[in-house]
Amino acid sequence: MSRILIIEDEEAIADLEKDYLELSGFEVEICNRGDTGLTRALNEEFDLIILDLMLPEVDGFDICRQVRQEKNTPIIMVSAKKDDIDKIRGLGLGADDYMTKPFSPSELVARVKAHMDRYNRLIGSNVRKNDIVEIRGIKIDKTARRVWVNGEEKTFTSKEYDLLTFLAENPNRVFTKEELFREIWDMESVGDIATVTVHIKKIREKIEFNTALFEKSTCWHNSIKRKKMERLYKKLESYGQSDYYPFHMPGHKRNRASSADDFLFERDITEISGFDNLHHAEGILKEAQEYAAQIYGTKKCFFSVNGSTAALLAAVSASVNKGGKILVARNCHKAVYHALYLRELQPVYIYPHEDQRLGINGGISPERVERYLEENTDVQAVLLTSPTYDGVVSDIKTIAEVVHRHKIPLIVDEAHGAHLHYSKYFPVSAADLGADIVIQSFHKTLPSMTQTAVLHICSDMADVEKIKRFMGIYQTSSPSYILMASMDACMDKLRKDGQQMFREFTFNLEKARQRLSKCEKIKLIEGSMIEGSGIYDFDRSKLLFSTVGTSVNGHLLHQVLRDRYHIEMEMAAEKYVLGIAAVGDTEEGFERLCTAIEEIDAEIQQTDESEESQYHTSHARMTQLMTISQAVDAQQRRYSLKESVGKVSAEFAYLYPPGIPIIVPGEQITGQFVRNVRRYMEQGLEVQGLSDTSAETICVAARNEIGQEEYSPAKE
Repeated sequence: MSRILIIEDEEAIADLEKDYLELSGFEVEICNRGDTGLTRALNEEFDLIILDLMLPEVDGFDICRQVRQEKNTPIIMVSAKKDDIDKIRGLGLGADDYMTKPFSPSELVARVKAHMDRYNRLIGSNVRKNDIVEIRGIKIDKTARRVWVNGEEKTFTSKEYDLLTFLAENPNRVFTKEELFREIWDMESVGDIATVTVHIKKIREKIEFNTALFEKSTCWHNSIKRKKMERLYKKLESYGQSDYYPFHMPGHKRNRASSADDFLFERDITEISGFDNLHHAEGILKEAQEYAAQIYGTKKCFFSVNGSTAALLAAVSASVNKGGKILVARNCHKAVYHALYLRELQPVYIYPHEDQRLGINGGISPERVERYLEENTDVQAVLLTSPTYDGVVSDIKTIAEVVHRHKIPLIVDEAHGAHLHYSKYFPVSAADLGADIVIQSFHKTLPSMTQTAVLHICSDMADVEKIKRFMGIYQTSSPSYILMASMDACMDKLRKDGQQMFREFTFNLEKARQRLSKCEKIKLIEGSMIEGSGIYDFDRSKLLFSTVGTSVNGHLLHQVLRDRYHIEMEMAAEKYVLGIAAVGDTEEGFERLCTAIEEIDAEIQQTDESEESQYHTSHARMTQLMTISQAVDAQQRRYSLKESVGKVSAEFAYLYPPGIPIIVPGEQITGQFVRNVRRYMEQGLEVQGLSDTSAETICVAARNEIGQEEYSPAKE
């Protein structure tokens, strides 16, 4: 594989060039400084250099001059300098080509190929190439009679070399000892056929791994390779094809004919011999979870077949004593609030900044976390969501440092961030930034089945035994092996092919984002567009299309995409539509979305944004008058929404998706809440949680824990 060195100080340009070149089969290295780029160019072997002119420390002209004094490596200069004098100077110093920015990445790739082909033809006409045989990490130079094993040269005797070369030139063939003896020793009739066995043994000692050394130096990769031999999804497939007859549950008995449809019944089993038990994992399920922990670099990993919901319930329950206090972001998933109810916890809510114009919540700042912890010294844990449903990422590294100064754990709901680990295109995962417990939904952004998630333990701040206990409580006692095998297969696939899969995915995603950003009315939201503090980074796999200042709202755009273009988006909000891009997306899928948005953008009208302000549904801070447990367990009365203002809600109400409550039991009902609910319903958005599905009435807490009358403004 040809190696290319990019010396470019603009990281975005360098990364884009690298993506295009790697997709064309090149190995690419990047240097963002002139001095380091010059050092590598002089001391390492590259087949071509792409060189920017305006570089820190050493400029491109000087690099070109010094490299050309030592090497004939092709050099393509790229620069925003368009003057002829700069082009003449660059070419005069020995550059082979000069491209002015901006330029097409595809054109760059074409020029790279052309220059390398030309260079190879020139040197190939004068230099006779050695006869090389390469197979499975072994490189044999037949001209020089030299052998390298995984890049390291090995010494072989004459007969060892002859035997190895013969076998390497005849792969996938079986030879008897007699045939090998005749082939290698025929001219030397003196000898015993047993010498073949001896020589094979010596060759194997030289070309195979030293297992003990390998384990010491790369134990992670070794363990991965070992576990690969017993993959859950492969074993499940094999068992499904076996003749074992099930006189045990499930009731379909692995018989597809027992169903009205063709389901994968043969892989749907219960805890039988050889398949372990998720709640007491000692064998293949234990190894599968360890495998996932190794992939993500965490201390321990628990599978959740009840999604992130069960993992969040377990994390909160294990980290905070019953009746204790926890600091939580107000925009957390409903599962967090269910944990507050079940454990009778006292929440301290920290509100993210809201961009009222776009209708999007921002992040949580470390400064606010610090202030809240100083004001609430009895808080036992902190729980934040990052990235949010909309892709907003908080400064988890600094927040973790703040939280740890108070000697309590940080839990991060990273349900929408399981993919972050696999590409530098995305923000860094909380698991790598100091969080103690991280929850990820595999099914949201990775090729895994719905309802699959993991809970990562990242530090000793997490109580492993408590988490294990609560995972057993909140998860089904009959976990689906199809779901667990899906997670296992996902991990194995990404280990093998993840680098290439994510390279293609991010390439297609970035191409689509650049194209969509050119729409005039429907705006593709970038992190930089969201106002407010706490926004540390932005997950670009989230495709947010703002309808602000247009003749459509989020619900209508969502409906048009579905009905006219057969494109199903993730969520419709009041002012935007959210689509989730993931590694399973195809180039055709991105093309369809881009075309649809472009056509709609051309059809709709631009409007005055000021006209929308009067309809803004503000999410004001709610007043907590009772705990969630007190409100839910209190005597309840039902009121119309209008009559409920000032009273205490005994129900949740949330928009789904994303499942973030707009009111929580124990909070005082406000006129703003009522207006918001009605406006959501008018726009066709889905308000869930209320027992009255029409959202015309709401249950309120009639009495508190000491028997007082219902709360109302007049009595306060």
